[in-house]
Amino acid sequence: MGASLTRKMLVAACAVMAPLGCSAFAQDAKPPVEARDAGNDNWSGPYGGLLAGGAEGQSSAKSTVNCDVFGFLCDPTPHYPQYGALIGATASGSKSEGAFAAGVSAGYNWRLDRFVYGLEADVTSLHLDLGDRGSGASLNLGLTNPGPVPVIFTVGAAAEINWLATLRARAGYLVTPDVLVFATGGLALTDLAVSNSYSDNWTSNGGGVGGSKAASNVRGYAFGGGAEWVVAQGWTLKAEYLRVDFGSVTTSGPIYPVQVPSAANPFTSSADLTVNLVRIGLNHRF
Repeated sequence: MGASLTRKMLVAACAVMAPLGCSAFAQDAKPPVEARDAGNDNWSGPYGGLLAGGAEGQSSAKSTVNCDVFGFLCDPTPHYPQYGALIGATASGSKSEGAFAAGVSAGYNWRLDRFVYGLEADVTSLHLDLGDRGSGASLNLGLTNPGPVPVIFTVGAAAEINWLATLRARAGYLVTPDVLVFATGGLALTDLAVSNSYSDNWTSNGGGVGGSKAASNVRGYAFGGGAEWVVAQGWTLKAEYLRVDFGSVTTSGPIYPVQVPSAANPFTSSADLTVNLVRIGLNHRF
């Protein structure tokens, strides 16, 4: 009201002092844009919200069987390292899968004229089980032991997560006072579990079995961008894309005949993970 009254007084004065060119003073009496909407600032300060959307996970697995160790997979002598290579190749490759993702976020924004920058953290719940199984025939044809010829094996490797979290910086520009476009990037964390398994139809010594599983908290990085709109005083709606890349986890265990566990060959699998997130969020500024 004070600014309005001041402007009226200047306009009235200019009616008298028009010859002096004081119309410029009335123009200058308009407060700047950031001052006019400071009382309705929907961007500065702390906020929290809900997230929902879709996730696509992609994982690449690499598996190997160690035939330098004497075991039934590479028997008879001389060893058959190509059989170990066949099993490893069958349990290697890339896999993708989609899932629903939901979570919570919190952050803090600072505003400088049309620029908005801040920090945001989020935790997302999702289930991705990126595994594949394949079968092949034994290259040693089972010639040294009774049973089917050739022996058929089934082998697989998988990567699995149930949650991920990020801590990111955000920087954006107000296209209008109510529309923000932004870029974001930072750190990511998840608990990545990698497993492998082996079985076959060999009838001697109970057949071959094996497998292992390892889980570890792995760090990565996240980057992306989006747009955010004011939908009511203190409330904003956003749409964003994030790409999250994590490191790999390795698991190793033996493959062995059930009745002769000492005749084992080590079986190792490593897998990494990339997640693409497309989601919407509803935020409330406190």
